[in-house]
Amino acid sequence: LDDRTIPIFDYEELEQKWQDEENLELLRQRFASVKFSEHASGDEEGFDEDEDGDSDSEGDGAFEDLETGEVVSGQPGSGDDEEEEGDDEESGAEGLEAEREKNARRKEELKLRFEEEDREGFSNAKEGTRGDGDEEQFGEDEWYDAQKAALQKQIDINRAEFDNLDSLSRARAEGYRAGTYARIVLENVPCEFSTGFNPRFPVIVGGLAPTEERFGFVQVRIKRHRWHKKILKTNDPLIFSLGWRRFQTLPIYSISDSRTRNRMLKYTPEHMHCFGTFYGPLVAPNTGFCCVQSFSNKNPGFRIAATGVVLSVDEGCEIVKKLKLTGYPYKIFRNTAFIKDMFNSALEIAKFEGAAIRTVSGIRGQIKRALSKPEGHFRATFEDKILMSDIVFLRTWYPIKPARFYNPVTNLLDVEDGEGKGGWKSMRLTGEVRRDQGIPTPLEKDSAYRPVDRPTRHFNPLRVPRQLASDLPFKSQIVQMRPRKKETYMQKRAVVLGGEEKKARDLLQKLTTLRNEKVAKRQAAQEERRKVYRAKVAESLEKKAAREKREKGEFWSREGKKRKNEGGDGGGGKKRKR
Repeated sequence: LDDRTIPIFDYEELEQKWQDEENLELLRQRFASVKFSEHASGDEEGFDEDEDGDSDSEGDGAFEDLETGEVVSGQPGSGDDEEEEGDDEESGAEGLEAEREKNARRKEELKLRFEEEDREGFSNAKEGTRGDGDEEQFGEDEWYDAQKAALQKQIDINRAEFDNLDSLSRARAEGYRAGTYARIVLENVPCEFSTGFNPRFPVIVGGLAPTEERFGFVQVRIKRHRWHKKILKTNDPLIFSLGWRRFQTLPIYSISDSRTRNRMLKYTPEHMHCFGTFYGPLVAPNTGFCCVQSFSNKNPGFRIAATGVVLSVDEGCEIVKKLKLTGYPYKIFRNTAFIKDMFNSALEIAKFEGAAIRTVSGIRGQIKRALSKPEGHFRATFEDKILMSDIVFLRTWYPIKPARFYNPVTNLLDVEDGEGKGGWKSMRLTGEVRRDQGIPTPLEKDSAYRPVDRPTRHFNPLRVPRQLASDLPFKSQIVQMRPRKKETYMQKRAVVLGGEEKKARDLLQKLTTLRNEKVAKRQAAQEERRKVYRAKVAESLEKKAAREKREKGEFWSREGKKRKNEGGDGGGGKKRKR
């Protein structure tokens, strides 16, 4: 195959072109080592002199008169020294006059240019004439219009200057313009980039600032997209499209608690923003991004998982997770208690000495010191006496560090179908790995739901001292009777019905049953009549509403015609003043 990036030339035509002396002379003038002639333009005069300011001494000084075609030799003549000195003086005087005229013209051009650019008339501010000038004399009155005019004038000047340059010089001065075809040479590119090149996918070329080549922890404000079906979970791999990069990382979601700490969230909130922290390249704040979970077209639903903006970049992060430790008292004194089942060793207790603890009932306390004998038990003080049934808990915060995981997306190096062995592979979710390998989901004992067994609490009876009970008033005296060992007469007596009483009770029960049946039938019939009545009332209300609506429309129609006839042109306008 032919390499189409290499241009094809006709060498015979090139040989014929560069045999022309005029073309060679034009090409020679492109190089900085060329020596311009005396009739060159004013901008090229600096090339006729060397560094010391002396003229070039090469050549014999011969020149050709372009009008007559006569070649005049530059050899020194046979005249005397006086004539030569006179000629030098005359040429020096003429050169001085020419230099003065040139400087005068330059000053005049500079003055005209300054007056032309002075659109607001600031040069007349000292004379006091600027304030009295009109728009024609000083240009636009508004500063904004004046600045726009000045910018447009500078753009026109630049365009006019650049039009006089060739394409190469113009590209060096202002860069390549939009729409220009450029040829870029890339170095250290993997071979897979060319072997797996797909012309259907455009390649975007960009540059990275020196500050964007460092890596650290990036804090962003992120929100799950409302069209994405599932909420996002902390430490689940997510593909970010951030700036010029696309990479996969493990974000940790958090929320600010009263601006004192960043508390970790297990899942993203439903309809609000949260903070996200991940390890990746440092980018400028206020840079937007979007996230996807997979590039596969097989996943149904909306693929944009989340969007957000970068808040700050830092080498470290401070994210904490709430941790609650519980313990139970096993020995209680007045304001002191011994707590167990909260720690495992005396070293752990030493780290939390002085920490605030609390019971479920709201009694506050403090961890004092570890006990010597039972390992993991400690002594604590409380503001009031606690009960054996109280649960003591310690609220702590555990620091969380995001994983330093950065997986750049290199799908442009894959084969065309993207399913080859050398294709880019993303980190899969734990559920996907278990499903592909047929591993069942482990069920931990602590994660299983179990019935809550709350034993019934038995409270001790209230015991009032005898001395205090004797001092109570008669109305508040506590009557305490000893429990009887034998049943009373009323408890032992059995109720036995006689013949007449049994017949009377049976008859009364039958009559009550008949009465209840009649009442039920009567209520059912009455409910049927009420249904018919309610249907008639509803129908009459509908007819009434329709009639009122029709009458209301007819009334406002007549009223509108009446007002239109009275007002002439239709009313609605203001009344004329008399």
